[in-house]
Amino acid sequence: MTKDVKIESGITSEEGFRFVRDVLGVTSPEDKRTSDPKGLLDDIVCHWQQIIPYQTICSIATPNKERHRPTLLEIKNDILAKYGGRCYHSNVGCFMLIKALGYNAALVPGDVLDLKGAHVVIIVYNLSGEGSRHLADVGTGGWPTFQLIPLDFEKESPEYHESFSRYKFVRRGDLILRQHNAENDSAGADFFKKTLRDGWYTYAEIHHEMPVDVSHFDDVMSMMYTTISEDSTLLRRIWCMAFPSRRLLSIRNTTLLMENEEGKVQKTYFRSREEMITTFSRFFPQFAETMLTAAMDDENIKLDFNRK
Repeated sequence: MTKDVKIESGITSEEGFRFVRDVLGVTSPEDKRTSDPKGLLDDIVCHWQQIIPYQTICSIATPNKERHRPTLLEIKNDILAKYGGRCYHSNVGCFMLIKALGYNAALVPGDVLDLKGAHVVIIVYNLSGEGSRHLADVGTGGWPTFQLIPLDFEKESPEYHESFSRYKFVRRGDLILRQHNAENDSAGADFFKKTLRDGWYTYAEIHHEMPVDVSHFDDVMSMMYTTISEDSTLLRRIWCMAFPSRRLLSIRNTTLLMENEEGKVQKTYFRSREEMITTFSRFFPQFAETMLTAAMDDENIKLDFNRK
């Protein structure tokens, strides 16, 4: 089942190919769109997560009274500026991009724990043949998906091992569950502990046969971009992460996580605001110091420079 979703303030074809070529670094995307359309999309989702960060900085730096669910034009501008954003930002932006490049795609909702529609997922149709379906997801933050996921499996997909993460997809009724192995992801396993079964936890339950308009997400995303709660860390913690060379690089408040060539994640701590800002300038120079300072000064951000 497909659905033609109308996107206002979307990315044009010219803007899309220029972004893929000049920002994502994919060579000759116009030619590859014709000769290898699936390969081009694999390149896009892989390069996206290496270059476009998952981050909460822009949300937190926005004064409390001005916070809102981002418009499609704001998403477009943030993606083209390499700011990236959260799940909604990244997957809606990527959806606009691949639609601009002429692919047949739709958005579907994913449920995270008890929050319905909290995750946005892209389904691409008829890519490897009539009736084929592939999942694309560039918005999972610290759990990368460096390729399209074919949905032609019967019960379980193969296991994928990317960066430090091992994950798979499992059919359950009308849902497809994205599950992560807990063995090498203690933080994720702890956060999703009530879904943990046989060493795997469920990150999201995806309604893969329910294409929706972007407006389907309005209510839940308006809440997630404006409401501060004890259960949510999205407005209580500065997060910024990407996967240069397909290895984790993450700043979470005063913690720096860097994955080495052996796949081990090394942790260090910032000892001052200046060190934190300097590190951002080195790895994520697209964020101005004024924006970082505004986020760091937010009343709900607690920065501990004495962690051990």
